[in-house]
Formats: sequence, C-alpha cells, structure tokens
Amino acid sequence: MKYLWKVMAMGILGLLAGCSGNDGAQVSQSGIELRPLNGTSAAALVLSEQNGRTVVKLPDLGESGAFFSLQFPAGMAPQDIRWLDDADQPVSSGLLTISHFEGGELQTGVLALEGSAGAVFRMDFVCAPDLNIRLASVTEAEIREEVVNGLVSQYDPLGRMLLLSWPAWTPGDYDLSGIVGIHDITPLGQHFGSDNGSGQAWSQDDPLCWVDGNGDGVLNASDLSAIGQHFNDELLGFRLYLDGSPYNGLDETVLNPLHGDTQGPGLPRRHFLPLPELESAENLELRALLQRHRSGTAGGNPDLEVSIRIDGIELIDNGDGLKAGTRVIKPIEDIAGYREIIATPEKEDSESSTFKSIPRGSDLLLDIYYSPAFSPVTGTPLTDPGDKSTSALVTTAVPFHLPELHGTTYMSVDIHYLPQGDGSYYAQLDAAIDYGNGILEYSALLDYAGALVQRDSDADGSFLDELKFPDSDLDCISDNYASELHGGSNVTPTGNILVHGVFDGPLESVDFANTTLVMAEESQQSWSDGVERTDRTVVFSENAVFGGFPNFYTLQPGTYVHIELLRLEDVSGSEPAKNWAEFIHALDQNFNEYWVQANLSPNSEVVAINAGKGGTALDNSYAEYHIGIRDLNTGETQDILLGEVGTGFLYVAFWPDHFYTISLYGFDDVEYRLVLLADIDFYMDPEQFWDGFGDPPEGPIGGPGV
Repeated sequence: MKYLWKVMAMGILGLLAGCSGNDGAQVSQSGIELRPLNGTSAAALVLSEQNGRTVVKLPDLGESGAFFSLQFPAGMAPQDIRWLDDADQPVSSGLLTISHFEGGELQTGVLALEGSAGAVFRMDFVCAPDLNIRLASVTEAEIREEVVNGLVSQYDPLGRMLLLSWPAWTPGDYDLSGIVGIHDITPLGQHFGSDNGSGQAWSQDDPLCWVDGNGDGVLNASDLSAIGQHFNDELLGFRLYLDGSPYNGLDETVLNPLHGDTQGPGLPRRHFLPLPELESAENLELRALLQRHRSGTAGGNPDLEVSIRIDGIELIDNGDGLKAGTRVIKPIEDIAGYREIIATPEKEDSESSTFKSIPRGSDLLLDIYYSPAFSPVTGTPLTDPGDKSTSALVTTAVPFHLPELHGTTYMSVDIHYLPQGDGSYYAQLDAAIDYGNGILEYSALLDYAGALVQRDSDADGSFLDELKFPDSDLDCISDNYASELHGGSNVTPTGNILVHGVFDGPLESVDFANTTLVMAEESQQSWSDGVERTDRTVVFSENAVFGGFPNFYTLQPGTYVHIELLRLEDVSGSEPAKNWAEFIHALDQNFNEYWVQANLSPNSEVVAINAGKGGTALDNSYAEYHIGIRDLNTGETQDILLGEVGTGFLYVAFWPDHFYTISLYGFDDVEYRLVLLADIDFYMDPEQFWDGFGDPPEGPIGGPGV
C-alpha cells in the first residue's frame, strides 16, 4: 500500500540515553546520527530509542525553535513520523514543523507558536528499510532556469528606453538568504496566522508578501509547501531572453542577485535594468538561474534509466548513429503531430538511455522513436519518407510519472512486432516501471493497418476483452489521451487544481466504437469551476478505469454509473470542451445501503475514514472490504484492505487543496472482482490543514514530500 499512514495509540516510552559524539552529535543504537543546525544548542536535543522507535526530545523550544539533522545508515529511512506532547498525546496545535528527507538525511525544523512557550515536545519515528529511494550522488548540484513572473516593465519616452524591474527572490526563501531550507520556517512562524482578508497576495512593498508562498493572503501551514518544492534551491542570477534567445549586450554582473538595490527590512533586493534598444517587453522573458544542491551517498543519480528492446522488424539507422532514440514529452493531444519535448537523454545508445531534470509529480510520456526498414502499415520497403503511410520514423509512447521524492526510476520496454496476413503489423508494447517500491506493468497493442490501440487494463495478458481506441498518429497512445489543458483551450483551471467534474446517474447511450458515453438528462453533475455543462457526452481513453463491472461491455443504457472526469480540453478552440473520463464506476444494487464517511478533525492533516452498512457495521456479505483513495490532482491511488469487518476508523494523511474520491469496495470471491459499494468526494480544505505530524519521506499521496 503506497503512502499509507495510520495513527496508532501509543504507550509511555521509556527513554534510553543515546551515545554522544563530537561537535554536539549524538548517535543512536541503530546508527542514526543527530546534529544540531542553525544555532540550535546540542543540549536542547536528546536522542534515544525505545521498542523499535527513535525519539528526539525537545525540552524547551524557546522563541527561536529547534533545527536538527538526522543522518540515517545506508538504505534506511524514517517512517511514521509523529509529534507528541509531554503527555504522549499527538500534538494538534501550537507547533509549526517541516521535515525534508533526501539522500539519507532528514532535516527538521520546529517552532512553538503563540501559547506553546515552555512546553515539552518530541518527534518519534520508525527507522526502516528505504523502499522508495535510490540513493543520490554526493553533493550533486542541478542547475536549471525558471521563468520569473514578477517582471515589471515601463517605457520611458524621454529617455527612449524600456525600464525593467524584478525582485531577487525564490519561492520558499522566506528569510531572503538566497537559498531555501528548513530555516525559512522562522519568518513564517513569526507571522503565522496573518491574514490580509483579500484572498490575494500582499503588495510587493509589504514584507509579508515574501513569506506568503502560495499568494493567498494568509500565512499558514500551506505556505510550507513552497519550502518543500524548492528545498536546497540557491538563486545564482538571472538571464534575459529576447524571442527565445539570450539578450546580448548585458554586463553579467548586472544580473547577479547580490547586485540589486536594497529595498528595506523584510524585502528582497530589486533589480532595475534599462534597455535603450527596446520599446516593449512583449518578446522578453526573464529567467532565474537556480542551483539545486543535493546530498547523499556515492553512486549515480539520474531521474530515469531506460532499457529498450525492439524485435520482430528490421531497424535502420535513424540518422543519429542510433537505431532507436528517446525523449520525454508532455501527454498533450497530439493529433496534429505536435510533440512538446521537455527532456532529452544525458546518455543514450540504441538499447538504453539516462535522463536527468525530468519534472516530477505530473503525467509524462517516454517517446521512443526509430526507423523500420519496412512500413508497419503496408509491409512494403520504405522508399518515400514523405509518404505518411510509409513514414520513415515510428514513435511509441509509454505513460509514466516520477514520484515527488528524488530518486531513480527504472523502466524496461519491450516492443515486439507481429506480422499480419495483409502485410501490416501489430506491435505489442510491454513496459515494466520500477519506482522503487514495486513494479508497475503497462501493456498495449497497436494495430497499424486499423490505426487502433488497445490497453491490457485488467493485466490478464489478453487483449481479446479490451476496447479499441483510435490512434491516428500510430504512437500507441489514443487520440483521446490528454492530461492537461493545452493550446486553444477555452477552459481555464481554477487555482492550482485540474479542472474536473463528476456525473452521477443513468446512462442515456453507449457507443463503444467511438468510446463515448452520454449521460441521461436527469443525471447529476458537479464541476470544480462551478459551470454546469449542457453537453453530457463523455469521451474516454485507454487510460480510463472501469470498476464494479463483470466487464465494461456490460455497460448499457439505463445503467447507473458514477463517472469522474479530471481533464477538459478544447483542441480547436471553437467547439465545446470535451470531457475525458478517468473513472467509470457501476453503482452496485446495494449502493444506497452501504456508506463511507471521511472527516478531518480541526488542526490536523489526518483524515478519519469509516464505513458501514445501513445503520450498523459491515457484515460478511463480501469476503473482504477495501477502501480506495484517489488524489484527483495527481492521479495517485491507494487500495487499503480493511483489517477487520466493522466500522473501525482508518486514518490517512492527505494534502491541502487537493480533491479526493474515497470508495468502499467489497471483494466478491465467487466472481473474483471488486464491487463498488459507495463512494464520496472529499476536499482537503487548506484552512483546516495543519502540518504538525510531519510528513513521510515520500509525502502523503500526491504531496511534494516535505
């Protein structure tokens, strides 16, 4: 079970003294080394162990808080981090905490908020084998560029020049030191709870603007996410681009972050740059140059390593000295052949490739391109590269995403060509993706002559019972596959979440050939942007998940379904937005009899989930009961087996400002399938979220691991 956290009752822990080291360091019996950071006194920290749990006791936080580092033995990591008070009770208020685990080191900062002065707190956790991380290389530094959004421009007609200005600031750098780390919670703690009442960011001349990481006008635990997302980022400088190329004629020291003008206490330095040659900033782009410092143990540290095997068809040199090449692209609608490349290999040969600097936490496609000697469509030799039917370049795409936590993902891809009687080919794609905590298998079958793709959605090794989807560009990803707004879309996401919707009710019609469903007029709908759609047509791709059906062909008009749609896109910009379905659930005949509930206690990040049947506990109607959780922002899922029949609470950590679907399933051991019994939508309100328990290394589902 991925990212599963349970809150369990604890007895009083007897403490064993840890072994002291040099420079204030302490070493536990299991080899964990504690060192104070940021001026914290070694005397304020006590490291010990009891009953398999490691404890860091903080006798008195004072006004400055406590900052410390825990170095773990190779291959080990913290799990089930908890913050407790002196009475062994979970801390529900009064603390502001952040923990960041990377490369075998857990850095932690904790501040006592108003009313908690003098109280005694402690953090405890389990030291366990690290199943989620490939170890990082020693002191590796990653340099990248990010667009600066705070660029202000004004044309001076007298001086005939364009004046640019911008702040020297990186999100999460609340103390304006130029590098993001745990010490940045100090300014946040000092102003914790401040609210400008507007729902918008403070003015840039207000120091609180630079402590409001998400720009919502409130300083609370949600602003910790900016620290986690940019942890160890250092601002090196800025680069200016004109029409996508570096702007010439600038002295490099002008763009150094330390050479900006001082604005006042709590305000970042500000750059002012005159450009006599320009009248408008329309084609200008300013980018911050950031260096990501990492630490860890020896060894290579790529984001993605891929091994490739292609057989069943002869390949020729693709022009780069290789028979196969790779790249990472966004999973956009690419009917017109547009492929936005966001990463190319650092190292590559015809059978393997290694990538760095791949965006994490979002859906991506590994694009494999190669040149067969024979057309997969017609079987004839390739003589005219300009002919679409005999294209000299074939692309095969594999969906994947990288976890938020830094580490290497390993992917093995086999593409096997099967010749058909008419001279065309089938191509079977089998991919195994190792994220470090288990292997995800993905299989697809492409019919080149019919331009149709199938996915082995039930992982039974057969495509006979699978739906067929149009794939006009023959890349093993259907024309319906889309995961984000792109191009001419007239639908704008609200806030930082994906636009999504929900339909509940009976079906009006089903068209498997065109992979569309039409909901009946009396069906209920709910959309994150609050606008009700008159078009009730749902288009689904091979990525859609069907639940509660013996098989999806049993869908028919009148069937009651629950459909979740995460993505909207209007490719042409003129027709109504299309709806892509992620989940299609058949509602069990006992749907109204079963129930599932989820509640967040005030000042907590843990959601209590329970389920039942009617007004009582679950019974033995099903052999097992499962709770399914899906983060609609990220697509991450959990399947949790309920330990016993009953209405006992299940506790799971969620992320703020994320939407979830929580489902109750029963396992039918006769038909050997899960049956959907009840499901609800749940929104983690950031105003009620509190990051007091500390997050696991990989973060709760969908979270950035802070």
